[in-house]
Amino acid sequence: MKTNKDFEYKKTNYPLYIVVWKDHTADSSWKSLEEITKEKYILAYSIGYLLHQDKECVKLCNTYTSDDGYGGLDLILKSCIVEMYMVEME
Repeated sequence: MKTNKDFEYKKTNYPLYIVVWKDHTADSSWKSLEEITKEKYILAYSIGYLLHQDKECVKLCNTYTSDDGYGGLDLILKSCIVEMYMVEME
C-alpha cells in the first residue's frame, strides 16, 4: 500500500483547511411545539482548499485539476464557523 509520501501531485497555492461549522437543518414532518423547541443545529466538518475569504464567508473547494479547474465548492458563512484548522502539507 502506498502512502501520501509516494504521491506526486500538482501543488496549489491555496492552503488546505478543515472547517467546523454550525449547519442549518430542516424538517418537513409535523411536530409539536415541544419537539420543535428541542431541535438543535448540527456540526459539519468540511475539508478543502481555501480559495477565498472575506468578512462574510470562506470558499473552499475539494477538488482541483491539472489544468487549473476547481470543483466541489463549499461557501460557508463566517457567522456559522466554530473553528478553522490549516492542514500542513509537506
